[in-house]
Amino acid sequence: MKIAIITNSHIPLDTRVYHKIALSLSEKHQVRIFNTFPSPQTIMSNPSFEQIKDKRKCVQLRSFYYKVKDYNPEVVICVEPITLIVGIKLKRKLNCRLVYDCHEFFAMAFSERFKNPIIRNLAYRFYYTLENFLLRYTDASITVNEYLGARLAEAGDNVHICANNPVAGIKERKTGIVKKKYDFIYAGGISYDRGLKLILEACRKLKKQNIDFKFLFMGKFINEDVKKYFHEFLEENGLTKNLLYFGIIPHERVFHYLEQSKFGVMMTNPDIRRYRLTLSLKVLEYMEAGIPVLVNEYPIMKRRIIKTGTGISSEYSADAFADVMLRCMGIADKESEYKVLCEKAAELYKKKYTWESQIEELHEAVKLRDRKKMLLFAYFFPPLGGPGVQRPCKMVKYLKRSNIDTDVVSVRNIQFHSYDENMTKECRAESVIRTFTADPMGILYILKKFSKQKTDEIYFKTSETKKKLIRAIFPVDEKILWLPFALVSAFKAVLAKKYDYVMATIGPYTSGVAAYIVSIISGKPLVIDYRDHWTLNRYLFYATKLHQRISENFEQKILSRAKIVTTVSETMKEELIGKFGEHLRKKMLVMYNGWDDEDFSELKEKEEGKLVFSYVGNFYGNRSPEFLVNVLKELKTENMLPDNVLFRFVGNYHIEWQKMLDCPELEGFVDIVPQVTHEKAVDIMQNSDVLLLFIATASGKNVLTGKIFEYLRTGNEIFAMVPEKGDAEILLKSENYDHICPMEDVQSIRNHLIMLFKNNSRAVKTRKVNSEYSRENQVKKLVEHLRDGG
Repeated sequence: MKIAIITNSHIPLDTRVYHKIALSLSEKHQVRIFNTFPSPQTIMSNPSFEQIKDKRKCVQLRSFYYKVKDYNPEVVICVEPITLIVGIKLKRKLNCRLVYDCHEFFAMAFSERFKNPIIRNLAYRFYYTLENFLLRYTDASITVNEYLGARLAEAGDNVHICANNPVAGIKERKTGIVKKKYDFIYAGGISYDRGLKLILEACRKLKKQNIDFKFLFMGKFINEDVKKYFHEFLEENGLTKNLLYFGIIPHERVFHYLEQSKFGVMMTNPDIRRYRLTLSLKVLEYMEAGIPVLVNEYPIMKRRIIKTGTGISSEYSADAFADVMLRCMGIADKESEYKVLCEKAAELYKKKYTWESQIEELHEAVKLRDRKKMLLFAYFFPPLGGPGVQRPCKMVKYLKRSNIDTDVVSVRNIQFHSYDENMTKECRAESVIRTFTADPMGILYILKKFSKQKTDEIYFKTSETKKKLIRAIFPVDEKILWLPFALVSAFKAVLAKKYDYVMATIGPYTSGVAAYIVSIISGKPLVIDYRDHWTLNRYLFYATKLHQRISENFEQKILSRAKIVTTVSETMKEELIGKFGEHLRKKMLVMYNGWDDEDFSELKEKEEGKLVFSYVGNFYGNRSPEFLVNVLKELKTENMLPDNVLFRFVGNYHIEWQKMLDCPELEGFVDIVPQVTHEKAVDIMQNSDVLLLFIATASGKNVLTGKIFEYLRTGNEIFAMVPEKGDAEILLKSENYDHICPMEDVQSIRNHLIMLFKNNSRAVKTRKVNSEYSRENQVKKLVEHLRDGG
């Protein structure tokens, strides 16, 4: 396998890039490093080198692209965020695997250039956002510690920790006992932020006390000003015999000087956060040489160095550092005590901090997977919010983890009840192709420019009955006016990329029509995901028999062409087979909505003194809080509604539901919370005592909403007002929930509420969470069917 490593800032024989990553990978693969410095070896070696000589950044990136494209690698590793731009383009052109090696806090380092705190913060946010955007297109990331790993995991999947440990076998070692010539050594880049002024001031204090010591510096000064300051300080304070500077030493020779030193020094400015979060490579190299280390009192240093007895810490001040230097010299004079420190340092390095222990993880990160590509039509997709976007978003996320990259065709701007920007970051789509739409919600958005208040009133205050009539005018559904724009964009994508599957999640049903047409013309297998029934949906109203026949004809053709058809419940699956034929059974797959474990955190404190019932979601069709509200009114009249009870409804409700919930009789007992982000919605679910579920009996037996699974994941009590013998009741009873009754059964609702009030529901039964219903496991079932050919 051929691997290309792209770096525009590292020298060819850089320790991380060459001695670790390139050499380790070259044991199994052909590796070439593309960089901007003169190459030390011929192009025939492995690893080989190729220099990009252009100095201008834009030209340089273009040259990287063409040089690497000619090399035609299966894997591209980018070492800086800017080179990821080249990597993404190469991935699209060559269909190669793209890996990001991030061994620095780039956003922090970039922002530190600016002294003004406001500009610094803006610079950090800009770089952070840019890096996140680029990370979405990577197949894997390699990084050096858990802090950077968590940061990368926010934006990209498949993060591998390959700690920046020293490489054995490239050091020049002395044989026998090595005589210690130096009390302290500092090896690496020399700058003020790496403690230079502090160290020099501490050395001056020791000199004034007539303490005899030798401190060796090796490395490159960050700039000429620092170099001048260093040498002038030595001259002015008579330290030229105590502080020695040996310049830039070849990496393989550094070890020779480390062994001749008693203590390795690593002091960094505590105001720079990225220093506080890393265990420096220098520290590990000191340990490899078997010398104790003198470090800052950072938590990571205390945890990894001080507690293990391999070093000594100091506060970041010249006085404290001078005292610790004296203490170290005293320890070195006690042969037995010093020997124990040295042995512990060498032992800890061998046990935990060798590069050889990281190589397996490195090979795993670059391993080629059988990656597939999917084109998905999803009208409702982030940044739109609400429950309708959860299924396609989570599906795309876990398809990527199963090596299926997804491009999504969706709408650009529409009038909608809620937005959730956080979901956009989570989806992991390769790209989202956003198109114009001329459907009613798209037109309302355009009219918003003239009167935001007017369009909001039309959208939120038009009754569901009137909306049904408007929808009925259009063939298929009112989103049919999105179809031409979706198709044009989809065909452009199909011409540019090779897709393995075309998929649609419905409703709206126009998505299915678009995917069907693209599947026929491209010849790619069609996958249809039913979130809701189409012509079997009893909530739908058709203006004429012709409208109904058009929809039935399309649904019949789409189901016949589809290789795989997924549904949210067993009942929905059986109903589709019942209407369209037994031949569908072999291609049908139940893929429950499920929950995403990564959305759930530790349970927080619940609201003090309150018994909180929560409903998170919207009401539509026949789904209504009317019967519950009537029972609450009765209980209030009879003084049977406890003062500490609160019913919380979270969502953007249309006018009829608003009036129903916001009634004067229940003031103080009902709280309406406008639509929140999914993250906040999950938080509300977790911190409620009882979770409410509404599914109308009419046409509701096959309904399994996404929230039911998230409710299950919380482990909290559920009061489910759902159809008897429907999918929701069967599922909840199988998980040992028993507060279940029909949504329209007022007497049963009353009885269950009284029981819940009486039991107080705070002593919730501990229920084992059934992992079968996780989003990840549900998507894995789909992936297995896709791999098997449907």
